[in-house]
Amino acid sequence: MVYFLTFHVIPDAGNEVHGQTQGAYINCWIEAENLELAKTISARSIKDMDWIILELQNAYEINITDYSPGSEGRQFHEQALIGKEVYSIHQYAE
Repeated sequence: MVYFLTFHVIPDAGNEVHGQTQGAYINCWIEAENLELAKTISARSIKDMDWIILELQNAYEINITDYSPGSEGRQFHEQALIGKEVYSIHQYAE
């Protein structure tokens, strides 16, 4: 199963964008056995990318048919079926 999660984050001191961006939203497509495992995997990876999680905004199972053919979301979903984890980071300025 693939789960879609959205986290609101701020850069940690070790992040290369620290001081240049106020924060970001990270969309995650995670292939996992259940939602709790998807949350754990994505939170660990986000921390490893030097982001601090402020809140989890979305977390639900998603199916390939929820996307239009050729859409960016569908491409991310397909990548998650191959690589298990896909992250799309959307930063916002200070």
